[in-house]
Amino acid sequence: MDVRRLRLVAVVIAAMVATLALAGPASAQKRVLYLDYVAPNAFSHVSRVNARAAMTAMAQASNGFFTVDLRTDPAGLDAAALSHYDAVVFFTCGDLSANAPLRQALFAFVASGKGFVGFHSATDSFYSWPEYGDFIGARFINHGSDNRPGIIRVDDPNHVAMQGFSNPFTGGTLTVTQNTIGNTNLTPEVARNLEVGLVLTQPQFLPGFSASFDYYRIRIRDGISSLTAQNQVNLCRDGFQQYCSTFNFTPAVGSPFVNVQQFNLSSIETKGFDIELGYRMDLDELGALTVRALTTHVIDNTTNSGSPGTIPVQFAGSNMGSTPDWKAFVTQSWDFQKIGIDLTERWISDGTIGNQYIECQTNCPVSTTPRPTVDDAHMAGAFYVDFGARYTVTDRFAAFVKVDNVFDRDPVAAPQTNTGIDINPLLYDTIGRVYRAGLRYNF
Repeated sequence: MDVRRLRLVAVVIAAMVATLALAGPASAQKRVLYLDYVAPNAFSHVSRVNARAAMTAMAQASNGFFTVDLRTDPAGLDAAALSHYDAVVFFTCGDLSANAPLRQALFAFVASGKGFVGFHSATDSFYSWPEYGDFIGARFINHGSDNRPGIIRVDDPNHVAMQGFSNPFTGGTLTVTQNTIGNTNLTPEVARNLEVGLVLTQPQFLPGFSASFDYYRIRIRDGISSLTAQNQVNLCRDGFQQYCSTFNFTPAVGSPFVNVQQFNLSSIETKGFDIELGYRMDLDELGALTVRALTTHVIDNTTNSGSPGTIPVQFAGSNMGSTPDWKAFVTQSWDFQKIGIDLTERWISDGTIGNQYIECQTNCPVSTTPRPTVDDAHMAGAFYVDFGARYTVTDRFAAFVKVDNVFDRDPVAAPQTNTGIDINPLLYDTIGRVYRAGLRYNF
């Protein structure tokens, strides 16, 4: 789990505890509705995967205190549907239809004492619904080009949502001001790269053939990353003196504060190799046939957040990310006069849902946050076939058709998040067979 995801989990835990603590008797199991909605033509944030995983992990770790139901479509979310839940969480982006029942139901839901949490792009949502902008308190404008200090205004320091920060020196809770500032003690990140390659081109014994082999190793040390305010204070308590100057709980003027900063903490090491093969054959009157193959093998891809109490995470072979053990891309192209036919095969090796998981069915060790146990960590690979055809009308004008995922292979489930529909779009096709047709004109 990287530092960004740790920050996300910390924020979510504080928000969920606050909302659920106010949403009914403590003896009843709470239900949370998680709306993961991206409107047509809106931007789909990659962090949605981590957010769903964090929500599911928290529900599992709550020992039955609350459960999470995932929806990806707001249609049908009226007052009756929301009445089954104690809190609603939005990870949304884009607009909502004007007659959606959620517009009326959400405000009544919150007014009745139920909870609401908005993640990330929840402020980049529902622009045709002005009351929602007033409700959530802000609107996304742009990302900007730099990081700027932010101010968090506390209207009610006694609210349950403000009790999430604890003072590890006294064991009690504390209301603090969190200032996001720079760190003049940062040093540059250090990277060391090693690349070795071999190339064979047009050998006499096989004209038209080419091959290459490239080995790489990349090491990054003193990577710049951030901790949460609570992490910084806890680490000072644990004896890590470099964090003790980042906060003051008894200032002569003003309220207790924590300066949230970046530190030289993380490291990354990755290595592997690429193999590329190509062959072109002249078929005389029948045109030409070209075959290309590119294979990548990731031997190691280890990330260490550097935060005390965490362990390095091996991403090589985890099919929940973008670095499976092996992947291959093979194309065959036949060109004859103005006609071209293309056939493509894409292959991804089997992997795991995460190398941090300990797979066991009996006599399992104690499940921990850095090393949880599961009965099956396997995640199947995939094999896809694409087909395309081209016709060159003139030197500048051409027409084409293409079919991706010809055999309509379903995406492989990503069961780690336990929401029933999760997939990894970085490796797997998400919507099955796709047809494309178009015209190209070169000006």
